[in-house]
Amino acid sequence: MFCSLLFSIIVDPTNLSDGLHYFELFGVDCKAPWRGPLFRIPVTITKPTTVVNRPPVVSFSRMPFQPGHIERSYIEVPFGASWVEATIHTSGFDTTRRFFLDAVQICPLQRPKKWESVVTFSSPAAKSFAFPVVGGQTMELAIAQFWSSGIGSHETTIVEFEVAFHGININKEEVILDGSEAPTRIDAEALLASEKLAPAALLNKIRIPYRPIDSKLSALSTNRDKLPSGKQILALTLTYKFKLEDAAEVKPQIPLLNNRVYDTKFESQFYMISDTNKRIYSVGDVYPSSSKLPKGEYNLQLYLRHDNVQYLEKLKQLVLFIERSLEEKVEYRVL
Repeated sequence: MFCSLLFSIIVDPTNLSDGLHYFELFGVDCKAPWRGPLFRIPVTITKPTTVVNRPPVVSFSRMPFQPGHIERSYIEVPFGASWVEATIHTSGFDTTRRFFLDAVQICPLQRPKKWESVVTFSSPAAKSFAFPVVGGQTMELAIAQFWSSGIGSHETTIVEFEVAFHGININKEEVILDGSEAPTRIDAEALLASEKLAPAALLNKIRIPYRPIDSKLSALSTNRDKLPSGKQILALTLTYKFKLEDAAEVKPQIPLLNNRVYDTKFESQFYMISDTNKRIYSVGDVYPSSSKLPKGEYNLQLYLRHDNVQYLEKLKQLVLFIERSLEEKVEYRVL
């Protein structure tokens, strides 16, 4: 009789150097070790570089690059950091060089935070970039020379890269004004170093909420709308109605669903904007886009799919926001 056995593995990475480490644990039959490993357990350890100096700056000096070469570094982003100012210096070449820069952070219960850029150097020079980060999370920084960049030259490109962390934390990510509240207070603090803050408020968009005037729940009929288990996929159609007193640029917003592809429970989403004559002006999906509409009344139909009827039932009164751009931008004084 065979049954599964459990065993624990304790990994102590304290004596490892900074960077990426890979190990394998072999299971060997002690009575027949010549047969080799019966199983392998891969162990990958990422030990980031800790930033201890103030102001928080990390430098990588004189890194040699050839076509196709990649340098990866792992940095523990300090708590309180919200953006990075990075500078790349190149030297030691006489033909054009092209580099790829990539920064990734994996945050719990969120899609990876990713930033990337492509930069071309026709001669030795320096270029700077800025991108957002999340404090307290490990960041993977990759610098790569394009495989065909400098392939006809035997000169090695020397790269120096500097990463400076900055941060201003605020207690509100989004400020919403509805006209009935007292002045809104926003607290800002810099935990890493002194920063210059120039607050400004600009009202250039307005969002108006709408609830559906009609909802229809139905089962899709074709065989292609069935799961491999045989379960039928259901469709929910929501109809919204809105009116424009004059021509405007509008954008539908559904915070619960927008900008989510693999991290949403719903299979698909699709919307269509048409006028009273059923002329279609705009269509979109998970990534809504802005469209210019003339004066008039419009219907927006939103289609959602799922195999669980209870999920769709809860969305029959889903709130949709019509975001409208204001022609006259209003500046507010920040005290």
